[in-house]
Amino acid sequence: MIKTIQEEIHSFALKLLECIAVALGLPETQFASQHNRDLPNFDNFELMHYPPLSSKSGEGVPAHRISPHTDWGSITLLFQQDIAGLQVRPPHYTSPTLSPDEVWTNAPVFNEMVLVNIGDMMEFWTAGKLKSTWHRVTSNTVSHPEHGHRDRYCFAYFLHPNKDAVLVPIEGLRSDESWQSRYEGTGRSAEVHIRARISGVHGTREELAGKDLVAVETY
Repeated sequence: MIKTIQEEIHSFALKLLECIAVALGLPETQFASQHNRDLPNFDNFELMHYPPLSSKSGEGVPAHRISPHTDWGSITLLFQQDIAGLQVRPPHYTSPTLSPDEVWTNAPVFNEMVLVNIGDMMEFWTAGKLKSTWHRVTSNTVSHPEHGHRDRYCFAYFLHPNKDAVLVPIEGLRSDESWQSRYEGTGRSAEVHIRARISGVHGTREELAGKDLVAVETY
């Protein structure tokens, strides 16, 4: 059953990529052609459970259930229900460095809708016209402060291009020559980008060797 759901979500995601391409004045298959399920890729389907958080004596509740990050792939399709907590960084914050005084926007939860998030690959290809969205999951929201103390369930499909897809701005989209990728190595493959981001978060194998890892954070 899960495999069938994955296949249906992937098909929907490709249709969405076609719509995005048309909206940008590109050939319909511009992005979808880079996402072949039969070729090696980093597609990831995650079922997520955020346990309820409660402060212990002398300890505060953690600020975030997932720390601020961008998704590494092309787009993410998020299916959530009832419990809020997701926040996105407004686009007027342009600094690559996050400031603690920034005010983030709460993403509403609509049980019958799919939330679509733009990832790093689309920012590379569109020269920043579609920005990879900074987001986080908080333990406390202004509108629903009680949600941090309840179980939160959701699942997400992280769509990635083929590992050998090249990450360069598409001809005609880079009108702003001042645009610079947040990551080094424009022109590298999707696989190289993903491995660089993994190393940036978790370290290299040599750095990890011999460490007592109790838990590894996904993002």
